[in-house]
Amino acid sequence: MHFSLHITSNYTIYIKLTIILIVAVVGLLLAGCSESQPQAPKGATQARAASSVPARWYAAEHVTKGGQFYAQFCASCHGVAGQGAFNWKQRGADCKFPPPPLNGNAHTWHHPSRVLIKIIKEGSPGGLGNMPPWGQVLKDGDIAAVIAWFQNEWPDPVYAAWYQREMKSRGQN
Repeated sequence: MHFSLHITSNYTIYIKLTIILIVAVVGLLLAGCSESQPQAPKGATQARAASSVPARWYAAEHVTKGGQFYAQFCASCHGVAGQGAFNWKQRGADCKFPPPPLNGNAHTWHHPSRVLIKIIKEGSPGGLGNMPPWGQVLKDGDIAAVIAWFQNEWPDPVYAAWYQREMKSRGQN
C-alpha cells in the first residue's frame, strides 16, 4: 500500500510539472510571436489619423466665393446644401437623370477635377441630365470656387478618396 501511495504522489508531481512546463512554453511562444509595440497616447493616434487626410486644395475665400456662385447658379437644382434630388438615381419622364447630390453622398467625388470642370462648363454629358453649360457664364476661377464650395461639404474620408482618384488621374499615385 505504501508503494502505491508513492507512485500516486510521484505521478501527481509529474502531472503538475508537465502542466507548468506546457504553460511556460506556450507563454514564451506567445510572447515571442507577438510584435508588441509601445502604445501611443490616444491623442497621437488621432493626430496620425487626421494627418492621413490630405490638405484641401482651396482656401476659405474660394469656399465663400464658390458659395455665392453656387447659390446663384446651382442651388435651384442641386439643393441649397448640395443634397441633390431625392430620386437622383432614377431617370425622369424625360429619360434624364435628376441633379445628383454634390455634398459627398453621391458619385461626384468619383470624378477628377478635370471632369468636374468639363461638366460645369459643358453641362450634362451626353444628354444624361438637364444641367445647362455654364462655361459662357462662369470663368475658370469661378468654376474652381464652385467646386471648392461643394468639396468643402464633403467629409474627410470622402475628400481623401477623391484626392486619391485625383492623383491617380494625374499619374501621381
